[in-house]
Amino acid sequence: MKLIVCFFSLFIFCNQAYSKDTFKMLVNSHYVTGYWDELVREALEITAKEYGEYDIRLYKEVIGNERHTAELQKGELVNVRIGVASDERQKMYIPVKIPLRKGLLNYRLLVAKKSDEVKYSQLTTLDELRKFKFGLVDSWVTTDILKRNSFDVVPVNDSGRLFGMLAADRYDLTMRGTNEVFTELNIDDPNGEKYAVVPNIGVYINTPTYIFVSKQAPVLAERLTKGLEIMLDNGQFDEIFYRWHKDHIDKANLKKRFFIEIDNPTLTLDAIPKEKKYWLPSVLSKLE
Repeated sequence: MKLIVCFFSLFIFCNQAYSKDTFKMLVNSHYVTGYWDELVREALEITAKEYGEYDIRLYKEVIGNERHTAELQKGELVNVRIGVASDERQKMYIPVKIPLRKGLLNYRLLVAKKSDEVKYSQLTTLDELRKFKFGLVDSWVTTDILKRNSFDVVPVNDSGRLFGMLAADRYDLTMRGTNEVFTELNIDDPNGEKYAVVPNIGVYINTPTYIFVSKQAPVLAERLTKGLEIMLDNGQFDEIFYRWHKDHIDKANLKKRFFIEIDNPTLTLDAIPKEKKYWLPSVLSKLE
């Protein structure tokens, strides 16, 4: 009996010693730049001595939001999702509360048809903004935020249709993050003939981007948190962030834009980390 118990214990020890943390995520339109890939790989690599080897699996399967949510809860096909934080998501999954974009996504730029850009550039209040119809993807947290703020929102089932439906006059405006808009417009309208980023103004919504990990993978969540914290402290995080985003920040000319603030009722402000290292300086001032 003692021999059997010892053998069984040795088997468990060996199995744990050679097990890998596996990062499993769907590849979608938010994974286009390689920024997530570099950030996550470095966070896993920097913790390899403590946690061991790792594996990253990216799936290109197209699934709806409801199934995506269900799969993430099971943690089998996928166990990680990167997205905008909300109180609901923080209850459903394990949030890695490190804002991956340092708050850059809080700065939303408005996109209009080229012929209408000047008309919207003089808006200064929330009530003025509410007079216009917005097109947004139905599963986005941002869509829920605008609806709760009494905006007229036209739901779109695919982000790839946002600009086309704008051109077809299905709505007046759409909004994209500073980190997204120029890349997307360069793809959809490389000559800048159909659409334009509305000058002078933008929208500010407190929407930090977190990694959400399935509750079936708590060790992976712990490892990612530790790895990203190390990177923040040694400067690697900021080096990667600014290398991927500096051009977008410069092009958006954030300091010279007037941003209309929209409240985010989907996220409790007290639950957001306030440490300086996590944020762009302009975002930090709004959290204090």
